[in-house]
Amino acid sequence: MLKFHYSEGKYIPRLLCDICGKSIENADRAIVVNRPHTDSFKDEMLDAMVVHRGDCDLSATQKLGVTHTGSADLDHYLFNLIHNIGLTLDELSKRSERYDRLNDL
Repeated sequence: MLKFHYSEGKYIPRLLCDICGKSIENADRAIVVNRPHTDSFKDEMLDAMVVHRGDCDLSATQKLGVTHTGSADLDHYLFNLIHNIGLTLDELSKRSERYDRLNDL
């Protein structure tokens, strides 16, 4: 889940595990799981959860009410998400420079 952590006058973006509620601190230790699609020939929006690998990932399968899920590594999912909302790597680089100057990170 997406949250802001307000600390010392700053709003710090955080990604929390949808199962345990703890912060995702390392993309390599998290995945995005989704319930499987119901029809191969139909466009469908699928529920998804960001979870820690391991116990949280197993609990997500149960919470979604299925016996198996689809999944993507968190970094792969985020890369595709950024692409799908129209941001390029060049644009992200430019924005990063601007945000560094503003001390927003």
